[in-house]
Amino acid sequence: MVLIAWGFGSAGMLGWLAAALIPVMLHLWHQSRRKETAWGAMFFLRQALERHSRRMRITQWLLLLLRVSLIMAVVFAFARPFLDSRLGANGTSPTSLRLVVLDTSHSMGLDSSVMERGREAAQRLVTSAPPGTGILFTTPFTKHSTDAEAVSFGDHAAVLREIERAEATPRSIHFADYLPRLGEFVDQLLASHDGLQQLDVFVISDFAASSWYAPHQDSSDGKFSWQDSIDEEERVRMHVVNVGTTGLSNVAVTRVWTPDRRQHATQPLHIFAEITNFGATLQKNLAVRFYVDDQRVHDEVVQLDAGQRQVVEYMSPGTALGWHAVEVRLGEEPHEADDRRWLVLDAAARTRVLCVDASFRLGRSMGNYLSLALSPGTNSQAAESPFVVDIARGWEMPDTTWREYDAVVFCDMPSFTAAESEELARYLREGGSILWVMGPRTDPANYHETLGANGADILPVELDSTPLEGVYSLDPLDFEHPMWQDFRGQEETGLNTPAVYRYWKSDRRTEEANVAALVAPDGDPLLVTRPIARGRSAILTTSLDLPSQTAGDDAQRWSTVAVMPYFVPLMHGLLGWMTAHAPENLDLLVGESWPLPVSDLVETDVTVRLPDGNEVTTSMANDSVEYFTDTDIPGVYQFTTRQPSESTWFAVNVSPEESDPATTSPQILPEAWTYHQVGDLDSWLEQFAFSSDQSELSRALLWLAAGLLLAEGWLLWFAAPKSGFTGRDVTRNLGDFNTRRMAE
Repeated sequence: MVLIAWGFGSAGMLGWLAAALIPVMLHLWHQSRRKETAWGAMFFLRQALERHSRRMRITQWLLLLLRVSLIMAVVFAFARPFLDSRLGANGTSPTSLRLVVLDTSHSMGLDSSVMERGREAAQRLVTSAPPGTGILFTTPFTKHSTDAEAVSFGDHAAVLREIERAEATPRSIHFADYLPRLGEFVDQLLASHDGLQQLDVFVISDFAASSWYAPHQDSSDGKFSWQDSIDEEERVRMHVVNVGTTGLSNVAVTRVWTPDRRQHATQPLHIFAEITNFGATLQKNLAVRFYVDDQRVHDEVVQLDAGQRQVVEYMSPGTALGWHAVEVRLGEEPHEADDRRWLVLDAAARTRVLCVDASFRLGRSMGNYLSLALSPGTNSQAAESPFVVDIARGWEMPDTTWREYDAVVFCDMPSFTAAESEELARYLREGGSILWVMGPRTDPANYHETLGANGADILPVELDSTPLEGVYSLDPLDFEHPMWQDFRGQEETGLNTPAVYRYWKSDRRTEEANVAALVAPDGDPLLVTRPIARGRSAILTTSLDLPSQTAGDDAQRWSTVAVMPYFVPLMHGLLGWMTAHAPENLDLLVGESWPLPVSDLVETDVTVRLPDGNEVTTSMANDSVEYFTDTDIPGVYQFTTRQPSESTWFAVNVSPEESDPATTSPQILPEAWTYHQVGDLDSWLEQFAFSSDQSELSRALLWLAAGLLLAEGWLLWFAAPKSGFTGRDVTRNLGDFNTRRMAE
């Protein structure tokens, strides 16, 4: 509370000013209860009283004034008043501000005492602030406000209540990313509060190694930083308060996964769960429970040594069609958010693939080879395959609904129009997958203008203008790409056999493009994948077509990959991975946003069912890129569009990094920053407990109250003999009366 340029360190005490009304009320009540009674002797008493009535009234008013002033002086003294030179002329803009940031990430809640120490440290920083210092409290996950109304002055009761309500959340934080954003906020504070001379920023954290890991490589000194403009500000002082402790233990479910995220309904369901002991002691008899669609399907008991990770697996027969939620728990009733973890998968009848084939000639085409590899010709073999392949032959785009297919393969398409490229880009954003297979008819210039950087920007690479010739083999780069999972551990794959004779030289378009295979020995990209919103784009820079001996000069030999023994598992691995719904699309961390499914209609409603059972509805326009951001609850989220009726699920989990209670060293902090252990904070804050101005004003008011108390006692003693009457007064009045009667 600020009155002009005056402030009070304990403004809540001002409520006791109402006690000053007590003497006034007693005075009025005493006056109202006096009654007059007719009595003969009153004639003599009245004359004696009238002689002293004026003096008595003056004495009573003086006593009333002294008593009211005494109460007010005591109240103001305990309210700790000060004349604040740090307030602006309007009394609402401080020249000193204290910004308190309390870390509420998941690691702060691994032990209840850590969060309690964090709240206590924040409260001490507020209550110890010098008089007139503005207080602003926030957390890394709340929206920062620079408004003057958000800054607390004098009476910080509201701020203290907000701190008391602060709890650890399931969210994760990386201070290397957060501190630059905090620096932007500090810059805004300096700009919005004129005359601000000192800004102290206090970050209260458990100093978990997962949150305070090494800064970005572009940091000049390997230390944390925020903004150069803030680092150079002498008005800004940065403090880090460590409320963490060493020796904490924690066991968590750190990962749940399945090899096939796009589950085939006839395939066995194979689920893996990783359990990690982050503590320094042996953990015995840990119950691990698997749930599918809230039904418990498997139990297992494990034992973990200190720091050990163990993988537990479960396999069952095929599942029903549609979306399924998989959950792994530690115990029957998990206590922490990281004691359980979710996974979603989509069980489809079979994966539908459309092959747009422009390479057909003389009975040979890429589409034929691709169809045979994905879905063999015999009925029994085709029934067991997870793929269904449709072939559209021609050099023009087919008239089809792309959303009916999980993946589209373009084989040696010469060119695309701008409208076609935009249509394909929308298909990718909706979650589709496209494989571009190059060939002799490919026009690199058209690809660059329509599909590349100058167009829809959905290609993983930029093609050169002419193909290269030679004898090459495939280099799978140690099978690091997830599409090669079926090849891992196989010594004889045949990939080193020469099978490529012509290919389009290319360069990666973006850093997110992932090279799956190179051309050996040149080292140019041969197979490259790239995520596009919710979909995936991949390119094979050579052809899958075999030339005919009678096809003429046009039939130049490009590759024999389509007849190599590894071709079938290669295509199954590539298209299986592309249509498996990438983990980044279906697995989020708490607080991350998810792109809403885009509809072909002009506008549609999307209903989101939250893990707690509540539902929210939002509208989405065509071609819009909307994001759902309300992911603060771990669990499974279900999205349903009304028209067309479609459903998409995704899982939100706690970051496994936040489950590790290990702490880091303060050496990562810049030297200019002040580091405090929570135990040493009190001694450092003593210098801010009271200001000299405040102490002197309170002391002066207490001396004034003592003087008023003495003055009241002296006035009562001085006025007492004269405020009544004596027998001598009555005798004198009676003698005067008799004298007047005799004279008459």
